[in-house]
Amino acid sequence: MRKIFALTIMFSMLVVNACACYHMQVPRTVPEGKLSGGLGFSTSHIKFTRNNKIPGIPIPSIWLRTGLSPHVDFGVNVWGLGLKFDVKYSFNDYFALGAGGAMSVLDAFLYGAEGSAYFGIPVGKIFYPYAVTRLNLMCALGGDAEASDEVLGKYANALSGVGGLRIQFGKALFIYTETGWRYPLGHISPATDSSSSDTLRCFGTPIFGLGVSLGY
Repeated sequence: MRKIFALTIMFSMLVVNACACYHMQVPRTVPEGKLSGGLGFSTSHIKFTRNNKIPGIPIPSIWLRTGLSPHVDFGVNVWGLGLKFDVKYSFNDYFALGAGGAMSVLDAFLYGAEGSAYFGIPVGKIFYPYAVTRLNLMCALGGDAEASDEVLGKYANALSGVGGLRIQFGKALFIYTETGWRYPLGHISPATDSSSSDTLRCFGTPIFGLGVSLGY
């Protein structure tokens, strides 16, 4: 039963913890009072032993951002069973910092927080290469607390980083493509018995993402 619950939590995190996979932002913020919306797909997978993993599933997402001030914007991101919100402060077109939270309900109520750093170099009016590094921390309420603590501690608490390219078409159409790596912090706490079928030690996994947005 505990194993089933753990796998349920892990599956839900493929959907909920897409906040560690979805970056698709450059340091530049949405202008004050303006809107930007988009949709995309991102994928990663859970590798909980070297020879055993849950395959990556392309996770669709819809997001909306609005500018709150010349340097601050706010965004909401919805995918499947999850909801994420975040705020980003842009120092300039080359660097920004952000913070946010995420939540979902499946067998347990999952909630978490994130902190992000954004880097970029605008190249003319069309190309905007960027990089994002992000720390995700998650917790659970309800269900099997012991199992959820183990799984969340080993997989959901993660450091991720991506490199990407935003391409502008016309005045308000943008295409995002990115790839990177997601490294679960639980990897530093190896399982006591690596041969056990209950081992939930997680290893780093690749991230791939593609998105399109309209607006600013």
